[in-house]
Amino acid sequence: MAQVNSLKYQRERELINTRSQYEAIRERYNTLRREFEKTERELLPKAQEELSLAIKSYKLRTITLLELSDTKRRYLELLKYRAELLMKAHEEFSKYLSLGGKL
Repeated sequence: MAQVNSLKYQRERELINTRSQYEAIRERYNTLRREFEKTERELLPKAQEELSLAIKSYKLRTITLLELSDTKRRYLELLKYRAELLMKAHEEFSKYLSLGGKL
């Protein structure tokens, strides 16, 4: 009887632990997804427009090569940030699947 009670307690503890892990993963995934969507919808188009304008300005010799390279660097950093967000979201989703989630 004591062993049955011990197993029931262990099962409940595992369920609570799994649920808390699931909730934490879900929250992190949703946060990453919102940030990724914001980057795609708002930040990236602005950065592309800024880079395009900087290239045109450089061709017209209104900005220096240093200013153009700085704009390119910011654009590339934003692309890198977007890729990192996507990678983190994939990692969180794989953790969800390892807990027994379904596609």
